Amino acid sequence: MRSAPFAAHQFVHAIHDRYDPRNDVEVHYAHVPDLRLRVVWENARGKDDEQNFARFIWQTQKEVFYCETYVPPEELAELGYA
Repeated sequence: MRSAPFAAHQFVHAIHDRYDPRNDVEVHYAHVPDLRLRVVWENARGKDDEQNFARFIWQTQKEVFYCETYVPPEELAELGYA
C-alpha cells in the first residue's frame, strides 16, 4: 500500500473509520494490504462467534481493490456505493 494512490489510502481510512467504532464489528488486517471486517456475536451457548463479512485486497500491479462482501445494499449505500 505504500505506493498506492492517495485515494486508495482514503478508502481504507473511510472503511476503518466507519466500522471501527462499532462494538459488533472488528476491523483487522490478515496480511497487508488485506483489510477484513468481522462481525462478532454471542451464540446460543453464550460464547462469542465471529465471521468475516468483507475483505478488501489492494492489488499492486493493477492498482485496484479486489473486494468480497456479504453486506446488505443499504450498508453499501451509506458508504456512497449506491
